[in-house]
Amino acid sequence: MCTGIAFQTRDFYFGRNLDYDFSYGEELVIVPKTHPFSFRNGRHLKEHHALMGIAHKDNGYPLFYDAINDQGLGMAGLNFVGNAVYAEKDPIDKEAVASFEIIPWILAQASNLEEAKELLVAHRESDHFVASTFKDLYYTDEENDLIDTLRTNIADIKDQYKHAIAMTALIRACVKKRPRGIFTYTGQRYNDGRKDLQKTLAQQFLEAVEAVNKAVFDNGQINRSKQGDAMDLRVEQTDLVYSDPPYYSPLSDNNK
Repeated sequence: MCTGIAFQTRDFYFGRNLDYDFSYGEELVIVPKTHPFSFRNGRHLKEHHALMGIAHKDNGYPLFYDAINDQGLGMAGLNFVGNAVYAEKDPIDKEAVASFEIIPWILAQASNLEEAKELLVAHRESDHFVASTFKDLYYTDEENDLIDTLRTNIADIKDQYKHAIAMTALIRACVKKRPRGIFTYTGQRYNDGRKDLQKTLAQQFLEAVEAVNKAVFDNGQINRSKQGDAMDLRVEQTDLVYSDPPYYSPLSDNNK
């Protein structure tokens, strides 16, 4: 049986043994931040925390025995025969993760123990507001359920910046999944089969999270933004201006 040990002085120390009398060819493996992870559930992480640990590589994929990420969070997989339980995949409110993926799945995303716990905590039951209020109007029943699940769990995100990223991603996903990106009509009569409409809402959400994260960066300068009425706002020097004018008439986008 494998054994792990951890103790804390002024520093933190963690170790484990590998209780086998033979080797699988394990070696020290370093995974850079930009090395993509493709999980069996279809999710892809193109950028993530860097990882280092002991692993056996199967066709280039690291099967980690233990690892630590660039934030100092570490974990190990210990062998307890007969304790594994495999559940049916629920595509709506759970993310299925293969047993051999659990170490990179957590360490690639979490920066500390609290974030790791958040990844593992059970999702709360939603209030089904979207599913009951907008049934058969804009999205399928499954898509409405996913929107409810996402908005319910996004509400639990305590970090204001992560909360903003998640909400922005959900809104962006809903707009891109909607034909013409508008809600002034119901049904799918403007569905022209373009690529964005062929993607699932879940795909749109994950891609939006990645896009929003990439839009946040440090340019090494002091940055300020101002918002107001274009007729009253006074700014001496600008690098970027965004204007959001109202529609010219009640006919909205149908006006020629």
